[in-house]
Amino acid sequence: MLTKPSPVVAIMDEDADDRLLLEDAFEHCRQDIEVHCFKNGGDLLDYLNRGKGGHGKNNGAADLIILGLDLPWENTFEIIATIKSNAGLRQIPIIVLIGLAPDALIKRFYDIGANTVIVRPVLWDELVNVVKKTCDYWFGPLKM
Repeated sequence: MLTKPSPVVAIMDEDADDRLLLEDAFEHCRQDIEVHCFKNGGDLLDYLNRGKGGHGKNNGAADLIILGLDLPWENTFEIIATIKSNAGLRQIPIIVLIGLAPDALIKRFYDIGANTVIVRPVLWDELVNVVKKTCDYWFGPLKM
């Protein structure tokens, strides 16, 4: 019997507390998800490039990328553009977590290749709910 590989999530956020909260929320929602956290784009890109052809279902090191927007916006745009321009990585979905932002900024994230932009939840229960819905959507099956 073949076992399905665990989904792999790569989280990049400069804020250590935000990384820990996201990691804990994923663990709370699904025990089978493998989470890797990074504090900067360079480390994330190194990890993704090492994993090309690896174990993720997208033939990369991750099945989903979550970018926290504590970093300067331009850096986030560059990271997304770099991932989406790489044939071995471009199929990996990217979620951007933001605070309140103008519609033009959100549109720019979608234009550059982000799959989803989510306003960062403030309360723990809200974060867990967002992570659960994210897992249901990207790792199925989605129940509405």
